[in-house]
Amino acid sequence: MRGGGLCVIAAIVLLSGCTTTAPESRAEPTPAPTASIRLPTTQPLAFRSPIRAIFQDSRRRYWIGSDKEGVTRLDAAGFTTFTQVEGLPSNQIRSIQEDADGAIWVGTGHGVARIDGDRVTAFPIAIDAPATAAGPLDNGILWFGAGFHHGAQHRSGDGVAYVPLPPPPPGGSPGVTAITHGKDGSLWIASYGAVYRHDADSGFSELDGLAPGLMSGGELHIRSILADSRGTLWIGNNGLGVLRFDGATTTDFTRDMGLMAPGGVRDGGPSPQGTLEHVFAIEEDQAGDIWFGDRDTGVWRYDGQAVHHYGVAEGLPTNSVWDIHTDRDGNVLVALDGGVVRRFVEGRFVGVFGVGALVSPRRGAE
Repeated sequence: MRGGGLCVIAAIVLLSGCTTTAPESRAEPTPAPTASIRLPTTQPLAFRSPIRAIFQDSRRRYWIGSDKEGVTRLDAAGFTTFTQVEGLPSNQIRSIQEDADGAIWVGTGHGVARIDGDRVTAFPIAIDAPATAAGPLDNGILWFGAGFHHGAQHRSGDGVAYVPLPPPPPGGSPGVTAITHGKDGSLWIASYGAVYRHDADSGFSELDGLAPGLMSGGELHIRSILADSRGTLWIGNNGLGVLRFDGATTTDFTRDMGLMAPGGVRDGGPSPQGTLEHVFAIEEDQAGDIWFGDRDTGVWRYDGQAVHHYGVAEGLPTNSVWDIHTDRDGNVLVALDGGVVRRFVEGRFVGVFGVGALVSPRRGAE
């Protein structure tokens, strides 16, 4: 791609585990939770690098992925942190998903990891292995980027398979930046320079018609993508803002809403407040509103008619947004620079996790 305070009491429990780089047998379904997590919590979040991904699983546990410090899980016992020490391919977390058996799959900068309980199984990027041929793919399959390789990875049985994408456009950088699934079963994968749709008959093809949103240098720099519940595809760019694809044509949402910087330079440089030009996150809430996270100017919400802005004056400690997630209770959670997560409540953003490394987090496997 998310209050009374009930304090979560941290229990220090040492859990043994195993780290491997080979596929293992399918685990038994994860048992039902014994206690749910409610926000806010007084537990400290020890990360200091930007938060790149937030996810709430079917057991209502929260998973928070950082840019440099791995991923941490918040359950009734407190935080449990997983890093390369526990078996992750990389400490840079790019995506977090859950499979039908309740295991968590984490996309990193150098491969994929499955976390089942406290057991980590790593799947490094294998571009030299036989690639999966284009063809019918189960809509329930989990998809991931493949670092700076111009391809994607997807779960295949108990493993992970690599799929190359069509060549990037001239000047376009390789590397998948975002993935989204449409309500109609469609799969969209964004790279820095293009958007690709998967078709069961022909595989991946590039989405045409993005020229209305080219930046000043004539290229794209896509960082986020969302297929919403109405069938609209939202494309966030690092420099030109938001493009909107309705299934037939692409329009320049940032320009149409009057949110371009004066002069319309439209590049990767900093943008002034009041603009929507560096969009690193897009999310839809339970009411159908679309949320945008900007690198320079905070959070924006589109209710179908108007765009509403939220920044430092509305409770954000910084205007640099990396991810937005709507949890199962309808909370809109925003991930920010400096290891910070905030929750939207009645027009303001309030604290979710305590700030500061007051205690050392448990490790997933010692």
